[in-house]
Amino acid sequence: MSIKDRFKMIMDREQLTAGAFAESIEVAQATISHILASRNNPSTEVILKLHKRYNDINLEWLLTGKAVSYTHLTLP
Repeated sequence: MSIKDRFKMIMDREQLTAGAFAESIEVAQATISHILASRNNPSTEVILKLHKRYNDINLEWLLTGKAVSYTHLTLP
């Protein structure tokens, strides 16, 4: 699973459009559009803004796809 897919999963969970998601993490809509289109990978700044806004998301999962997606969950 790519980071683009993880962004989509977060957007689906929050029931947000790309524009609303971009606004929620205070980045330009074009930034999210480029990430979702696989044109660009998210910058460190975008990752940190996302994690600041949605701090229940496991940062390791967000960056690598490994580990559980939400910090309040634990691995069996």
